[in-house]
Amino acid sequence: MKKLLFLIFVFFAVLSSNAQNFTPTTWSSEEIGDSVKLTAVSSDGWHVTIISIGEEEIGEEYYDGYSITLSKSQASSTPIRYMSCNDETCTAPEIYQYQSADATSAEADTQTASTDKSLLMIFILGLLGGFLAIFTPCVWPIIPMTVSFFLKKDNSSVKNGLLFGLAIIVIYVGLGLLVTVIFGASALNAFSTNAIVNLFFFALLVVFAL
Repeated sequence: MKKLLFLIFVFFAVLSSNAQNFTPTTWSSEEIGDSVKLTAVSSDGWHVTIISIGEEEIGEEYYDGYSITLSKSQASSTPIRYMSCNDETCTAPEIYQYQSADATSAEADTQTASTDKSLLMIFILGLLGGFLAIFTPCVWPIIPMTVSFFLKKDNSSVKNGLLFGLAIIVIYVGLGLLVTVIFGASALNAFSTNAIVNLFFFALLVVFAL
């Protein structure tokens, strides 16, 4: 029974994936000298409606496919707005714009390099921020006590240290994810920079100090 339910689930998941990936109209490009021929081909039972080419309104239906020849510079700067329709419905308007193979490759390389650089920078800044946090008044006085606790000469020191570290990670990550899922990605930043919240904690620390 469990295997049957699993197979049914996989079957509908595949159907859903195929339905989401189905595109009634596909575009192809063919470079001819300094020009580019753009061709739209629709699946069986579908036709393409060209809404506009750049700023020019078209509003024409093409049942046997559609093609247009433009110069390379014009094709790269002219978006084609279109819809795919059958006898019952039309898809939401979409935009196709030609990109040369060199431009597409260069753009992909730039995006990959930018993503790798940004992720590396985030990691480095996070690491430096963690080291700088050691010297804050909230952490620095606690280091001797924490170190002395985990450097005891017994067999449980490593275990206690791992539990202590994992507990901090789980608590902060868990609470952070929970707040982010419920209130949004900027909720924690808004909470930590809220004037009323900061004044409350300031007053609380003053009371504890007294």
